[in-house]
Amino acid sequence: MQETLSQVAARLTLPLLAQIAPGNASFGQVEYMVEANAFTRDALRSAWGHRVSWMAESGGDCTVRLGQLIGHHITAEVKFVRLNGRLVMFYSPTSRLVDYNMVDTFVADVRKLAATARPQSTPVGKCDANDFHSCVHSCRTGE
Repeated sequence: MQETLSQVAARLTLPLLAQIAPGNASFGQVEYMVEANAFTRDALRSAWGHRVSWMAESGGDCTVRLGQLIGHHITAEVKFVRLNGRLVMFYSPTSRLVDYNMVDTFVADVRKLAATARPQSTPVGKCDANDFHSCVHSCRTGE
C-alpha cells in the first residue's frame, strides 16, 4: 500500500507539510527549489524562457503560513513551474516580519518530503536567483 503525501509528512514529523500536502500534491513532486520573489521570477522567465520550456503549473500556487513570531504570521509565497517538464518550486518570504530559520526549516521539510515521495530520483536541488543556471542545467540533464 502506497502512503499518501500527508502520511509521509506525518511520518517524517513535518507537521506543516502534513497539513498542506493533502491539498497540494506538488510539494511531493518538487525536483528543484529557487528562492525568488515575483519580480525576480518574472525577470528569470524573461531571461531564460527562450532557452527552456517554461510552463506555469495551475492550481498549485499558495501562500504558506510558516509560523508565528511576536504576534505576526510568518508566510511565504510558493509558485510551481515546469521547466523542461521538471517541477520547480519558487518560494519567497512575503510577510512583513520574516524569520529565515522558519523559511529554511520549510525548505528542508519540502526536500525531505519530495525525496521520500520520489525515492529513486535525484535529490531536490536548491538555489537562489543568482545561481538559476544550476536549476536550468538540472532541468536539462536531470542531475
